[in-house]
Amino acid sequence: MAEPTAYFLTFTTYGTWLYGDERGSVDDRHHVYGRAKATPNREKYKRNFRKLKWQPYTMDAKARGVVELTIEQVTKHRKWNWPAPFSCTSTAAFRRV
Repeated sequence: MAEPTAYFLTFTTYGTWLYGDERGSVDDRHHVYGRAKATPNREKYKRNFRKLKWQPYTMDAKARGVVELTIEQVTKHRKWNWPAPFSCTSTAAFRRV
């Protein structure tokens, strides 16, 4: 498989996407570009959810604005040519082509 020609960087907020999640997840054995994610595992998800020290965190409009502004400022400071970031309540993402 060819190397990617673009980057799509994303992260999730605390507790909103745990190992075993029904959407799939990555772990020490499932984290290579082009390979399958870990399969959903309800028991693993429940076990990880019980380990959370706080409630899952979702961002409101103000928090999303802070994340987007911070990404914009860092990319400008480092002279990276990145399009504007995107965020929603539980993820933030930006891409570079």
